[in-house]
Amino acid sequence: MASAKEILSEKLLFWLNKYLEKKYSFKYLIEVFIPKSYISKLPNDSIKKIPNYTSFDFKPDILGILQSKENPNIVKLIFVNRSTSSLSLKEIGEIICYSRIANPEEAFLISPKALANEVNLILFDKAMQTNILSYQDKFVKIGKFDGERVLHIFPR
Repeated sequence: MASAKEILSEKLLFWLNKYLEKKYSFKYLIEVFIPKSYISKLPNDSIKKIPNYTSFDFKPDILGILQSKENPNIVKLIFVNRSTSSLSLKEIGEIICYSRIANPEEAFLISPKALANEVNLILFDKAMQTNILSYQDKFVKIGKFDGERVLHIFPR
């Protein structure tokens, strides 16, 4: 019997694939999967084209890989972390750390229950939202999964 996390991961795998196809398929080849090991250890030739990939000793719950159709040496990552419970600062800290190391094109933190109340209050402050969710020139996107779609919550 599959656990709630495994079921959520499979549903989000399907969602991410559809999202990336719609947004990036005109320019990129798309690969989406649940990594079995650290990004740095994956036997994937596309990942090996990313500078400093050997330092990516972590694994997001779901990984998307975008490889440019025009220039196969251009490879971008997409991270999705998920939780079956309300999202806390712990989950935010994990995905933001991954994102600051690897600078993915997009990073998502998703739960069917959205944010814990105390985190929600913190993130309503724009300055705190920027400090907590930003990496490079991007933001981790926090969303609530309704079973089919991800409803965008932060950043606003």
